[in-house]
Amino acid sequence: MLQTELVLNRLEPLKLALPIFLSPTRTRVLAALDDLGTQPKEYPKLYADSFAASLRAAINDDPIEGWEIQGPSNCLHMRDKETHLKLRFLKEFAYEGDVPPAGNNQARITAWVQEPLMDVEATGKRPLKDVRLVLVWKERNGLFDCTVYQAETAGDFPKGAKARAVMQIPITPNLNNTSFNPDTSDEEHIVPKKNIVIREASKETVTS
Repeated sequence: MLQTELVLNRLEPLKLALPIFLSPTRTRVLAALDDLGTQPKEYPKLYADSFAASLRAAINDDPIEGWEIQGPSNCLHMRDKETHLKLRFLKEFAYEGDVPPAGNNQARITAWVQEPLMDVEATGKRPLKDVRLVLVWKERNGLFDCTVYQAETAGDFPKGAKARAVMQIPITPNLNNTSFNPDTSDEEHIVPKKNIVIREASKETVTS
């Protein structure tokens, strides 16, 4: 199978599962913020972080077929068990472009600057172990949208990283489902606009 085809194949379980997870996650997070007397528009970072944490917990309780959660609990990173394809879940960049710049985060720099996917035969025991993708989520009026990208450059704040779209995932919420069913045919989309970019003098840091 070609490398590009294999990537799309391994992303398919995520494409099926995300519509089931997103709306219930949003409901839980909004309820929690309401208990705290806070609103997403007033505290976008709190909302985004809470959404990622709640989504991570939901996936951990009801795993997506073939994928496993990795990394620290303050972010949502996943890996395909078979090919070792890696995926980061990030909210839409608040400035120019969808994918945030890598900043001074060395792990991100490594993940952002990589060889592009090609129409060549995928080989080896873990054929996608060096491929790192970014799933960018957006939310508009309670509706989600997400796109899987492969970053091509590190970016330079306030400009996001140059990236190539790998898969577009329009999401139609299915509120009747509460767990992942591989036979589901729903489609999907995801979260908030504010990004966690911190500038200190001439330094720029991007978290998670």
